[in-house]
Amino acid sequence: MLIENNVQRTTFDLLIGAVGKGADRFLVVNIYRPPDTNKNKFFDELADLLDAVSGSRVVFTGDFNCPGTTPDVIDTRLDVLLSCYNQVVANDGPTHVHANGVENKLDLIFEGDVDRCLSDVFVVTVGFSDHRLLVARMRCRRPQAVVTRYTCRDFNHMDVQSFRRFLLSLPSWSSPMTDPDTAALQLDIDLRRAADKFAPLRMRARRIGQSRSPWLTPECIAARRSRRRLERQFVRSRSDVDRKAYRCACRATSRLFSDSRSSYFRERLDEARGDSRQLWRTVKRLLHPGHQRKWYEGLETISWRRQSASFSSAS
Repeated sequence: MLIENNVQRTTFDLLIGAVGKGADRFLVVNIYRPPDTNKNKFFDELADLLDAVSGSRVVFTGDFNCPGTTPDVIDTRLDVLLSCYNQVVANDGPTHVHANGVENKLDLIFEGDVDRCLSDVFVVTVGFSDHRLLVARMRCRRPQAVVTRYTCRDFNHMDVQSFRRFLLSLPSWSSPMTDPDTAALQLDIDLRRAADKFAPLRMRARRIGQSRSPWLTPECIAARRSRRRLERQFVRSRSDVDRKAYRCACRATSRLFSDSRSSYFRERLDEARGDSRQLWRTVKRLLHPGHQRKWYEGLETISWRRQSASFSSAS
C-alpha cells in the first residue's frame, strides 16, 4: 500500500483497509504500539502518518498504549497531537484492566472533526481479555445490489406420491380425448394444473455479479451449462457412456472458450490499432484484468518534515 510504504515506522504496527464504495469510501487505520517503544518517537511517526492521510476520510483505531494520569484520559502529549490535527476521540472511559485492578485508557477510536461517520460508541467488557471491546456504528451507505428476478418451481421438495395420484385422477388419464391435438392441449392443461398445485411458481431474486470474462459469448455459456449438466449426470450414474459424453463436452467447451477469448482479444487490439497510447492501455487491461487503481493512490503522502529535509539537503 502506498501510504504504508511512504511512512517510516519503527514504534508501531500498521494495518490499513478501505471500507465503502464511491464517495462513501474511507480508510480504517489500525495501530498497535508496543509498550516498550519510545513514546516521543512514536508521536513523531504518528504525526507523519496523519500528514500522509490528510485530505482523506480516515477512522483510526487500535491499542496506543499511552495512558494518562487517570483511568479515563490518555497521555497529554497524544491528546495535544490529535487536537493539532483536528482529530476527535470517540470513546470514553478506561479500556484496559491490569492484573492488579488498575484501569487505563489504552485503546482508542478517533476521526476528524469534519464529516464524522462514527456514532453510538461504547465500551464492552469481555471475559477473555484484559482489554475491553470498542463498538461503534459507522455511517456508510451500502450500495444497492443489482438483481434479476425470475420464476421457478421447487420440484425437489414436491410430494411425488401425491403428485402421481393427482395425475391419475385428471381427465387426460381417466378419459383422454381421441383427437391428437385436443389430447395434447388437454394434457398440457392438466400438467400445468398439477404443477401449480404441488410446485407453484415462485418469484426469486438473484444478484448480478460483475463479469470478469467479457469474452464469454452466449454460445460459451450454453456449452458450459451443458458440460455441467453432463458432469452431474456422470456423477450420478458412473457409467462409461456418460463419462465419454462428459469428456467430449469438456473438450468442445475448452475449444470454444479458447476461440472466443482469442477473437475477443483480436477485436480489442484491432480497435486500438493506430493509437499507440490506447493500444498500450488495451494490452495492459488484457494482460492484467484484475488490477485496478486504488482510489487512494496518488494522494500526497510525503510528510512536511521529509519534504523540508529534501529542500535543505538540496541547498
